[in-house]
Amino acid sequence: MAKRRRQTVGEVERRVGQQLGRNTRAAGLFEAGVADRGDGYVALTWTKRDAWRQWSRLSEGCSLLRSNVTDWKREHVQAHILVCFLSYVLWKTLGQFCVRGGLGDEPRKVFDEIAGIAVVDVVMPTRKGAMIRNRCVARPSPHQEILLQRLRLRLPASVAKAALY
Repeated sequence: MAKRRRQTVGEVERRVGQQLGRNTRAAGLFEAGVADRGDGYVALTWTKRDAWRQWSRLSEGCSLLRSNVTDWKREHVQAHILVCFLSYVLWKTLGQFCVRGGLGDEPRKVFDEIAGIAVVDVVMPTRKGAMIRNRCVARPSPHQEILLQRLRLRLPASVAKAALY
């Protein structure tokens, strides 16, 4: 067991703040407090916020259209609504892929797994000094391959480069 060391209230508050800053999605779920115990040690207390948890469940995958912004042009509002609608459709489509693949209806876990699939640039020099560049999709892990099979998704072997300006 690690030996405890004495810390000031400020030190512990900074460490708690750093942890909450690194985990912003979960930060609203907890109420943390730091107090001096009087014996040279600091007491850390925390509680879960049930109201935040309920709101999180209700609002997951939702986008908020702000109506208090008065200087937006009509086209900007319409574009925002279109983006929100398309995001919702993509979210629900992936959710249905998950249900069809027997993975439940939680696409967030699928996004986390798919995010680990990388696109890599393979650069090969020729004898004449030119460079051949090919953008390839890295081979997924065995776990990712199973996930993709269950979702009936196929990764391309290579990706065309988009022109960068």
